[in-house]
Amino acid sequence: MESKYFDLDIPVEAMSACLLARLLDCGYHYVAVNQSVSIDDFNFEVKSDSAVRKKNKEERQAMRQNLVTRLEPPSTDILQNYIKESSVFRTSVSPPIIPSKPRIFTRLTIHCNNAENAGLFFRQFEDKLNAFDIVSFCPTSNEAFAYACEKAVNIDLISLDLTKSSEIRLLSKQCNMMMSRGIHLEFQLAPVLRSSSGTYSARSVLSQFFGSLLCIARKSFTNMIVVSSGASSGWEIRRPVAVSAMLGCLGLQPQEATHSCLTKAPFAVVTHGLIRSKTVHGAAALLKLLSMPNVSSIVVKSSVNKQSTDETSCEGNELPCKKIKLMQ
Repeated sequence: MESKYFDLDIPVEAMSACLLARLLDCGYHYVAVNQSVSIDDFNFEVKSDSAVRKKNKEERQAMRQNLVTRLEPPSTDILQNYIKESSVFRTSVSPPIIPSKPRIFTRLTIHCNNAENAGLFFRQFEDKLNAFDIVSFCPTSNEAFAYACEKAVNIDLISLDLTKSSEIRLLSKQCNMMMSRGIHLEFQLAPVLRSSSGTYSARSVLSQFFGSLLCIARKSFTNMIVVSSGASSGWEIRRPVAVSAMLGCLGLQPQEATHSCLTKAPFAVVTHGLIRSKTVHGAAALLKLLSMPNVSSIVVKSSVNKQSTDETSCEGNELPCKKIKLMQ
């Protein structure tokens, strides 16, 4: 599965069967549907004035309820319907050389400028975050970026927004901490492709980030880079060969890194996310099972006692898979 192509950023509001068909035709069989929330839109501070404390508490409860409704991932039925309906829009009718069923993962991107509220956000909504396969943190300030590298414990990915002017500067220490924690760094291609006044700026910012990484980070850090489309239309999706060529022109080196940012690196992100959310025991084994064409779904087996919890149950396959049951 780590040799297959991933696209880990398709906005949930843009996701459709037609767009998924375009992704499949281009060779991306593993896709993440991304929904976003901003920490800065909500006030977590408690007023010290007793006269307004009660009103502030009511506002906080309303804010929390509003946020909870936005932290619900799409249901499995909705994602499966995208896959079923995409066959109508496919332009490539020839079967792939290696049969592989498409998979759609859920992702949450947390935008943050004020790092002071980030810690409280993660503590209050940890259970909600674990419902997503991937959790990404998008900082727009140096303080928020430092928090993501050093303190954020429930994230799998740090995504840098190329559409906004940012003061973020990559440091060698932060890159080393990201590597030690298994957190990857993501860039989007959509801002580079769109016909707008900010396109040239996005290209320059991305090229500067690549150049900065080559200067300050270890050579192996290029394996921690993930590139996603962030596409809101089929026009913004490019085939992997075209993406690799584009990244090479923008300064990403060596050439192997332009390939791994679409394959091995996003595979590691998904694995990290499944381990973080404790979806299953042995996320790597699960991902191998998911890539098998005869596996249609995986259901968590409820345990009655400790002995049954430790047992392995696999129907139709002899590979080790703890606490999971395969449904043919």
